[in-house]
Amino acid sequence: MDSDFDLESLVHLEQMHVSPSQLPFTTLTLLISSFYNQGFTDGFAHGKIHGLIEGRALGREKGFEMWEELGFYEGFAKGWKAILDSGLVGKGNGDTAHLYVCSFLSNASPMLRLVALQKSCNTTYTPPPRTDQPISLR
Repeated sequence: MDSDFDLESLVHLEQMHVSPSQLPFTTLTLLISSFYNQGFTDGFAHGKIHGLIEGRALGREKGFEMWEELGFYEGFAKGWKAILDSGLVGKGNGDTAHLYVCSFLSNASPMLRLVALQKSCNTTYTPPPRTDQPISLR
């Protein structure tokens, strides 16, 4: 709060039951300004805490969804590549099945390379310093 603001004078005014129209304009401005500034400061600090909590939860959820999708693509590509490498499908030369095999093999390898390029851990994360305070009081 502002150092110019005197809480005792506010209590004294409340006890006198003075209407706002009887207060000097500068006193009202000071009261409104100090309440706004204090509310903004408290709200900003509170919002920062909740932003971190919600951001981590959202990151965890979206990260799981991303890895689920990447796992699907990798499993799909490896499974079909194993089937095609076994030679059970598409042995003919020039038939439709052979064209599909060639087309899929040309797409499976780049897909596997792209999946392998994805990070498997967060290398930019630095844990916050350990303190004795609960997170709600930081």
